[in-house]
Amino acid sequence: MSDLPRIFGSKNYIVRNSARSALCQFLFIAKKKIGFKKVVIPSFCCQSIYLAVIFSGCKPLLVDVDNTNFSLSISDLKKKINDQTLAILLPHIFGINALKNPNEIYKLKKKFSKSIWIEDACQTFIQKGLLKNNLGMQLDVGLFSFDNSKPLSGSMGMIVQNSKNSVLKGIFEEFRSLKNNFHKNSVISELKRLEASYYNYCVSHLRVSNNSEKHKIPTALKELYFENGPVSASNYKNSISSINKVLAKSSDELNKYFLLFYKKLIKLNSNKFKLYKIEKSDVIWRYPIVFDDRFLTERISYELRRIGINCSNHYYDLSSIFNKAKCLNSYSLSNNIINIWFNSFVEVHKAFKIFKVNFYD
Repeated sequence: MSDLPRIFGSKNYIVRNSARSALCQFLFIAKKKIGFKKVVIPSFCCQSIYLAVIFSGCKPLLVDVDNTNFSLSISDLKKKINDQTLAILLPHIFGINALKNPNEIYKLKKKFSKSIWIEDACQTFIQKGLLKNNLGMQLDVGLFSFDNSKPLSGSMGMIVQNSKNSVLKGIFEEFRSLKNNFHKNSVISELKRLEASYYNYCVSHLRVSNNSEKHKIPTALKELYFENGPVSASNYKNSISSINKVLAKSSDELNKYFLLFYKKLIKLNSNKFKLYKIEKSDVIWRYPIVFDDRFLTERISYELRRIGINCSNHYYDLSSIFNKAKCLNSYSLSNNIINIWFNSFVEVHKAFKIFKVNFYD
């Protein structure tokens, strides 16, 4: 695994078969070393983050999200972080760089220096940020996913130490010494299906009934999060190859479909949806569009899928799913956002036709 220090500039990293297990096991060790349990995560993100915190024995604290970049709301974070916070997880969601204005984050990081600041780069192409470092390498720890459904493929996950810190070094040393616990691929596949089924049930229940109720988390899923068998040579090789391929491309090349889509949609001049303006340090994985009406969101989603355009609105407010104090921005986004991703210019033009028919003024 000599390629990783060359790419990430760190010798302290742990590779697992998934990012979820890397995060869960890291937090499990960090909690033992530091003694705190509270982990701050955004309420609008992948449910695997929440479950990783739960199965690590820590306590998730949900923070609302910022409507401009869909990552942590700094104002809500300031209200909820304290000296007993073990970790703060900041994601670059949809490939959008969440550290375009890093000063406030760095002020908080300096104030709460005993907390571990984790940069979740699982939805990025690990492009350059504004601080001349690649995304995932700007805070204490970077979390990366090389999953076939993510921007970087290869079927493995990784967590990397960025800050030179003796406490972090001790966590990684103990993390590395964890006893192997692994299952056959068939078992892992079944556990992943169980996780997806559980989450889909929770989301569908909320969308249909609009009632929040406490759902029991399947305890069998803990096996998925503590799975730490060795990554196969082929999966590792494919992951490194995927990194090298995207780093060789410019952000404009990686964004080409979404840039065209944005330019076409902005001309419609519609006040019924909001478009994210792609900036220099963004490399979009899934392009977010926020509508002003839930039923409009559902209709456009249906029409796009009907013509074969890949889109989703599967993230749902975690505070609603897990019956916590509501995060208003997160809840609103859950009902009013769709994410589109393209594989060709033909798909861009097909998708634009749907919007033109529905929103031409």
